[in-house]
Amino acid sequence: MTKLFFEMNAYDITTRITNEGRVPLAPLVHVHELHAGGLVMRDENVAVMAALVDHRPVAPHLPIALTLRTDRPSSLEIQRHLTIS
Repeated sequence: MTKLFFEMNAYDITTRITNEGRVPLAPLVHVHELHAGGLVMRDENVAVMAALVDHRPVAPHLPIALTLRTDRPSSLEIQRHLTIS
């Protein structure tokens, strides 16, 4: 899935590297597959938790669906839905 993401966005990524002086994105991405809910990572700045999501009606076709919760010391919470295959 990550490879396809970079292929799909290749034009935009290349343009930003060339015209805006951005660093290549791919070396900055480190994929970690999740198969269950729980603590994803924690450091002094942030804690990331994953929870299983009941993703009907597509649930039979998805191996697992998770939502990510990000907690920072400022108590700002950001939630994103992420589908894991």
